[in-house]
Amino acid sequence: MTMKTCKYIEDYLLKIESNELPSSKEIKQAASLIRKKLEQDDVYVDTVKTEKAIELIERYFGISLLDWELFVLALVHCYYSDDTLVFTEFLIMMGRGNG
Repeated sequence: MTMKTCKYIEDYLLKIESNELPSSKEIKQAASLIRKKLEQDDVYVDTVKTEKAIELIERYFGISLLDWELFVLALVHCYYSDDTLVFTEFLIMMGRGNG
C-alpha cells in the first residue's frame, strides 16, 4: 500500500512541532521542509517497503527501533510519482548512546 504519508513520519513531525520532543531551531526547520516536500501532489510513501524493512531489522537484529529510526526509515521510502527518491541524502548527527 502506498500513502501520501505514513504514521512514522507524521507522529515524529507532530512531536517536533508540538515541542513534545526537545528540538533545535534547525530540526524544526528540517521538519517544515520535510512536511512541504511530502505535501507535493506527486509524492507518496511506500508503506509496504517501510513495514517490511522494519520487520526485517527488528527480527534479525533483535531490537525495537526508536521513533527517530522509524522516521528516517520511512523517509527513505518516499518517492515521486516517477519512482525517483524524494530524499537522496541523509545526515544523522547525535551524541553517543542514542540507538
